[in-house]
Amino acid sequence: MRAPFCAAWLVGDGLFLLADRLLKFWANSGGSAPRLVGRWLGWQPFFNQGVAFSLPVPNGVTIVLTVVILGVLIGKVWQLGKAARRETSVNRQPTTANSKVSSQSFPCLLLTDYCLLFIAYCLIITGALSNFYDRIFYQHTVDYLLVFTGVFNLADVMIVMGGILYLKSQRLRLKD
Repeated sequence: MRAPFCAAWLVGDGLFLLADRLLKFWANSGGSAPRLVGRWLGWQPFFNQGVAFSLPVPNGVTIVLTVVILGVLIGKVWQLGKAARRETSVNRQPTTANSKVSSQSFPCLLLTDYCLLFIAYCLIITGALSNFYDRIFYQHTVDYLLVFTGVFNLADVMIVMGGILYLKSQRLRLKD
């Protein structure tokens, strides 16, 4: 993984975080919007005292567990970066004027599982940080997107998408 790829992904991830924080601010300040499709899709601010699916877990326990999980994930990203750099230095291909693709110009073409893991971890960490902020400052998470009977936020979407990408990367590793 090269620094430009990581930086570009982190900027995109940061934009998701910014969008989530702005939507949560709007929900906290009483912002309302019309339902998009009947009663099944739209905006419905909800202050979730529990964890996933509103399961009742004390806020202090959730905060401690979140810190532990974030620490583990940040450690995993660190290890992943070291492993990707090690593999890139071993498999380095010389770039010539005629070569169109190299591990230096497009690391994701050769390190797909590393890139998927990096993106997965970034999504999970960013979503967890946004919900962690809510738990610290509001003692609940702010959910706002209504889909059918569930209400969630963009941070939840980032966590789920990160989990899906993580599973996909593990599946790619098992194929190798």
